[in-house]
Amino acid sequence: MAEMIQGQLYRVSLTGRSGTELTTVVFITVGNNPSDLLAKVPYLYDLSDFDSYRVDYVEKCQGRIHVVSSKVSFAADDKADAIIKRHEGTQGIWQKTGQTTDSRKWLVNAVTTCFAKDEKHALKKLKERIDGGSERVVTVAEEVPCTSGLAVAKDVSIFDRATFVRG
Repeated sequence: MAEMIQGQLYRVSLTGRSGTELTTVVFITVGNNPSDLLAKVPYLYDLSDFDSYRVDYVEKCQGRIHVVSSKVSFAADDKADAIIKRHEGTQGIWQKTGQTTDSRKWLVNAVTTCFAKDEKHALKKLKERIDGGSERVVTVAEEVPCTSGLAVAKDVSIFDRATFVRG
C-alpha cells in the first residue's frame, strides 16, 4: 500500500546563475512549512548546473489542487443552426437546447458565523472556509426551474375570454 504524504502544496521559485546565464525555475512540492522547504530545496531540485542560486519565494498553494497550466483552443466551425441575412452580411446562429445536457439550474446558499472587522473581511473568511472545505459552513442547494431559451406558448386559460361590445 502506498504511503500517505503529509503536508501542504507549496510553489517554489528559484533563480540559478551559471556563467552569464540566469535560469528561473518554478516547481510545486509538498512540505510542512516554508522554512522546511528552504532546507529541502538542494535535495528536491538538481542544482549541479548552477554556480550559485537563490530561492525567490515559497508560496502556499490555496485549495487542494494547483493548476500548473491551462490551454484554450478554438473549436472548428460547425454548420450554423440558422443564418440571418443583414445589411452588413450574414450571421450564423447556434442554439443550445436543454435536451443535450443533464445540467440543471440550482440556487445555492452558504452561511457561516465568524468574527470580522467589516463586511469585506467577513466575505473573505467565508470564501476561505468554502475553499478549504470547512465544516463550519452550512450550505443549502435548491433546484430552480430554468427556461430553455426557446419561445413557448403562454397558458392563458385562466383568463376570461374577450367579448366585443358595440357602442
